[in-house]
Amino acid sequence: MSFDIWIVAVCFVMYISAFFFGVRFLGLTSMLVMFILWVSNVLDFSAAFGSLADDTALTYIGIFIISTALTKTDFFDRLGGIVIKRAKTEFQFVIGLCALTALLSFFMEGPLIVVSAGPAVIDMCVRMNISPKRVMKPMNDIYCLYGSLLPLGGAATIYMVANRLIESYGGTPVLTLWTIPLANLPIAIIATGFILFSYKRMPADWDGVQTEDIEAYSAKNKLTSISKRVQKPYQQTVIYSVYIFVMAGIFSSKWTNLEIPIFTTIGAAIIVLSGAMTEKEAAGAIRTPMIALYAASIALANGLKASGGLEIIGAFLNKTLAGATNPYIIGGAVFLSAMVMTQFVSNSITKQLVRAVIIPMSLMLGWNVKGLFVLGFLGSNFAILTPMGSETSTMITALVGYKIKDYLKQGLFIFIIVLVSGSLIVPLIYPVF
Repeated sequence: MSFDIWIVAVCFVMYISAFFFGVRFLGLTSMLVMFILWVSNVLDFSAAFGSLADDTALTYIGIFIISTALTKTDFFDRLGGIVIKRAKTEFQFVIGLCALTALLSFFMEGPLIVVSAGPAVIDMCVRMNISPKRVMKPMNDIYCLYGSLLPLGGAATIYMVANRLIESYGGTPVLTLWTIPLANLPIAIIATGFILFSYKRMPADWDGVQTEDIEAYSAKNKLTSISKRVQKPYQQTVIYSVYIFVMAGIFSSKWTNLEIPIFTTIGAAIIVLSGAMTEKEAAGAIRTPMIALYAASIALANGLKASGGLEIIGAFLNKTLAGATNPYIIGGAVFLSAMVMTQFVSNSITKQLVRAVIIPMSLMLGWNVKGLFVLGFLGSNFAILTPMGSETSTMITALVGYKIKDYLKQGLFIFIIVLVSGSLIVPLIYPVF
């Protein structure tokens, strides 16, 4: 093998290894990977670093700012009052909380949901004499199911990032706004019924419940908390209007022929210029490691093409896997692998890793990249068996004092239901071959 291929191989190992050492290492390692590919002359500067400022990166930045701005309004307080506070029984409360979580998951990420809705949930638990341990885990599971069900907020960028990577490996973009939701919906419907009744398997005591952990987590991770709302009514109107404008722009971009970054950039600029967010708040909302991680994945794809590594990997995969013929076994193996990994490695990290591995593997083998990517992505969502599977799981565990056995007792049957339904449904909608 040539020197260039060895350089790319080392960078790829560095990139994959960083996923197991936490988010702090991801951004630094991603920048280092791009730097090595450039300094070693495997790629020129544009091919190595260009994705840091391409259309997808700009969309990421705009969505981060706009979604964070939405949490500064009283929209979620009002929604919570309507959905939760009318509950009269424990089961009604669980249904209301799960419905609220599903709605909020369309607009924001799990930790922000806990920060925004958590105090109201704890307050209602105290009033109704219901242990928060009974309701917080089902809240986490519903978020895992519904977080990607509608292409709103951050979920709107999923298909863009995957298509960009597919193009980098020489494939044809096949994902749309509705690719993942279409496969996610039947799985969510099947699993929701089991989650709604699973709360009865959770502890009913108050041991370890710590309400102050909501604000502590918020401060540590620079999340918008209940006390940091915008003060002027017109600013809330601006945020609502911008969000509607941007989402409408994303949905209509196919017909208007206007690039999505146009809408997200204009929306983010309006929010800052109106005073709804300060420049510092907007900068803090941007998750730089995620952008660097995306850019490094594109740089590695460019490096594999430029060095001839794609041909070598393709020949190896064809030799070892080309004989596989059962789409359900292959699809189930991908789905199970992602579901198991996400229980021990952060689900956001697992999604990035799945994308980095499955897309090139599918293209090299001539398999349907759409089906395998959807299986891997959805499997990465369901972090329901351990407290370390996602930021949301970690946060609610610290908040109410869950133990591993609580997760297993409530989550194992749901895990099996999701695994079986996903392995059968997704290959029917998007064949593996």
